[in-house]
Amino acid sequence: MRIHPRVKEPRDLGLTLLAIALCLGPVLANGANAGKSTWCSNPPTLDGVIGQGEWGEHPQLTTARTNIYFMNDQKFLYLLVDVPDSTGNAVDDPATHTWGDGVAVCVDLDRDGRKTLMFDFEYSWLMGQRTCRSWPVSDSGWTGGFTNTTSKIVWGFGPTPANSTSHRFFEIKLNLTEMRAGPSDKIKLAFWVQSVSPRFRDVYPSGFDATESFANFYELELARETLFGLEPTVFYSLVVFAAVCTAAIVIFLVRRGRARAPPPPPPPS
Repeated sequence: MRIHPRVKEPRDLGLTLLAIALCLGPVLANGANAGKSTWCSNPPTLDGVIGQGEWGEHPQLTTARTNIYFMNDQKFLYLLVDVPDSTGNAVDDPATHTWGDGVAVCVDLDRDGRKTLMFDFEYSWLMGQRTCRSWPVSDSGWTGGFTNTTSKIVWGFGPTPANSTSHRFFEIKLNLTEMRAGPSDKIKLAFWVQSVSPRFRDVYPSGFDATESFANFYELELARETLFGLEPTVFYSLVVFAAVCTAAIVIFLVRRGRARAPPPPPPPS
């Protein structure tokens, strides 16, 4: 018995939509220890003040006591390190050599999951809030901080859109060239945050810059320039999806119209 073509069309359309959804899945999914940055058309102002809408609505990484937001453009990775539990405004005091609140970002430069001496490095600060870089010289030893960097860490204290209570946060701008990366690349990072009042440390992953922790660094995929607010891969996938759906609907309606049309009258005898 011959099956009418109209009987197969819903199944074929469903299989097509399923195939496209499976193709889109890897694009939209991320692992638990990985995430994706947001494309930044208007770079944030690193001034210690968080404006409404200046950063994303939701952090890409939430650790025990810290929320971290990521954005990037062609040249820089921008981070907001928000520490809502750090409610005491403890700053460095160079006169007494007293350290205040602090932050550091460790970079697995060759992304091999191992500490590479004098190659991988970390961004942090020197007394007086000057941004610097340090390199590992042994399993536990690091060079002193060097300020030969165009990256920048800015301290802030006050409310943020996510928390109205004044607290510590850091606005950070990291040079992608220093990290040998660019849009669509993946980089591996670790984070260290210190609060003086109340006193706590929040590190991610556990161990921060310890040799054994490099295998568990956070893998961040840098965004590419967006089209109508979407990554190019997602945008073009949706365009193809819409085109296939439109074509399938048109074919379905045309065939249904033909099936319902009355047969032409017989020719005159």
